[in-house]
Amino acid sequence: MCALGLFFCFLGYKMFQLALFIVATLVIGGLLLFICYSTFMSTATSAALSWTMFGVCCALGLVAGFLSIKLQSLAGAVLAAWGGFLLGVLFNETCLYTVGSVALFWCINIAFALICFVLGYKFTKHAEAIATSFIGSFLTMKGLGIMFGGFPNIYALIHMIEDGAWSSIPSSFYGYLAGIVVLFFISCYVQFKCFFHKEQVNTHPYAMLN
Repeated sequence: MCALGLFFCFLGYKMFQLALFIVATLVIGGLLLFICYSTFMSTATSAALSWTMFGVCCALGLVAGFLSIKLQSLAGAVLAAWGGFLLGVLFNETCLYTVGSVALFWCINIAFALICFVLGYKFTKHAEAIATSFIGSFLTMKGLGIMFGGFPNIYALIHMIEDGAWSSIPSSFYGYLAGIVVLFFISCYVQFKCFFHKEQVNTHPYAMLN
């Protein structure tokens, strides 16, 4: 996850089609798995069925990744929407934890995703650089959180809201949050400096005259 995050941080804009394929595959595959485990699957489910559903969800995720490349006109907006969803998760963890409402949790996440989708559609190229930087920063810190602990996942977060156990969020989480912010600004600077501005100059109608 850390390696994938660093790829998004510093090469997401340069290799956008690959980044888009990865995000679409992970999001659709993960969403389908989430639906399966929220409806008919549990820890008591047989291993054969669990692996079968895992394979089906991964296959459908790969199909979605392939289709996302074919629909690249909306790519920046879709990627921005996913970044907005992750931003909503962080916003809930840092600002709205005292409310204790699962419904508000999902409303905030979806609202952030829709707002970022609209902005991403309007400013596609900017959205590609910003969204890949943020997603990469989140994935990198999440990967570190998995290795060293202290970064609750979205499932644990929902249970904390339902049980009112917000005091169990470790203080180390805020260190990871600071890491996301710092890495986001660094990766944004690198991608805009190294790729975005050079691309704008090279595609400018008077570039050949310079």
